[in-house]
Amino acid sequence: MKQNLRKVLMLLALLTLCVALCISFASCKKKVEEHTHEWGEGKVTTEATCTTEGVMTYTCSCNETKTEPIAKKEHTYTEVRVEPTCTEAGAVLHTCTCGHSYSDPIPALGHSYTTTEHAATCSSYGYTLSECKNCDAEYKKLTTILDHNYVLDTEHSVAATCAHDGSNVYVCQNEGCQYSYSETVKATAHKYVLDPTQTQEVSCLVHGQNTYVCQGCDSSYTVVTQAAKGKHTAGEWTESDPVLVEGCNYKIVETTKCVDCQEDMSREKIIQKHDHQVVVTEPTCTTPGSLVYTCACGDTYSKDYAVNPNAHVWGEPVEGVYTCTECGATKKELVVENGEVSKDNVTADTELKLDNNTTMQMDETLLEQLPENVQLGADVVDKSTLPDNVDKERIGDNPVYD
Repeated sequence: MKQNLRKVLMLLALLTLCVALCISFASCKKKVEEHTHEWGEGKVTTEATCTTEGVMTYTCSCNETKTEPIAKKEHTYTEVRVEPTCTEAGAVLHTCTCGHSYSDPIPALGHSYTTTEHAATCSSYGYTLSECKNCDAEYKKLTTILDHNYVLDTEHSVAATCAHDGSNVYVCQNEGCQYSYSETVKATAHKYVLDPTQTQEVSCLVHGQNTYVCQGCDSSYTVVTQAAKGKHTAGEWTESDPVLVEGCNYKIVETTKCVDCQEDMSREKIIQKHDHQVVVTEPTCTTPGSLVYTCACGDTYSKDYAVNPNAHVWGEPVEGVYTCTECGATKKELVVENGEVSKDNVTADTELKLDNNTTMQMDETLLEQLPENVQLGADVVDKSTLPDNVDKERIGDNPVYD
């Protein structure tokens, strides 16, 4: 309902506006018929540019308007100069702020050449080089290669000898050329003659020989005319008195002459004169004795004395322990029944007596190797089967048991 009312009110408002406009138009038309326009100075409504005309608008007091065109403006150009090169034309480019442009061409300069002469050599062509002063353009005109001008180089040439070829070296004299070549000069033959100053007569140790030397070089050769015996035949030797050299060493010089060539002969020998002092070590129950001879110069040597050590002399046992009356060594005797013995009952100085009346003397090494309980026995060993390091002479006729 409210929406329909609004629509009615809007239509009434539009009708009222239309009526008012019609009345105003009719009144103005009546006034135009009676009014003379006064346009005044006008107003620029559109500025003229380089490419379009502008617009001048005139308005009357009655609000009537009219327009007149404004002429286009002149272009405002800036210039950019592109310089010409030898091969490309240049230009002056005119550009307006509106974007309009045109150009004035500048002709290409063309090349301006200068020339340089490069002389030919024996190994390369010469040429005339033409180069443009304004750019990198250039061109060459070749000239002919020169012929070599060879001459003998006496400094580097080698003369031929009797044994070796020589060579002639030729080098090119043209400036800047390093070419050369060589020619072989054949060796000449040797011309040998006898040199009497080098003739050698035969002796006991030196062959007789003739020496021949070449007249053209230092080459030579020898020919044996008589072979030497290779040794002197000594006469009777005469000894000098001994002269002490060092310590107990004395030098004797023996001299004689060769019975064939009478050349002096000599030889030397060193003899020693020691003054040894002897130190005697008496044997004990377990070790042999010895004689040690020592000289003050340090020379020494020894001799065996009483090679077989004395046997222990055991006294009466005291609580099963025997003591040697000579050195104080002790031993315990343990009778082994049925070959069985316990390690707990054995020490390093125990002597085990076995069933067959053989004995076994223990020591630290045997005791360490002995198991806790062991079965012992002894068999007689054939002494001829014993190794070489066993002192069989010391064993004598005593039996050896295993």
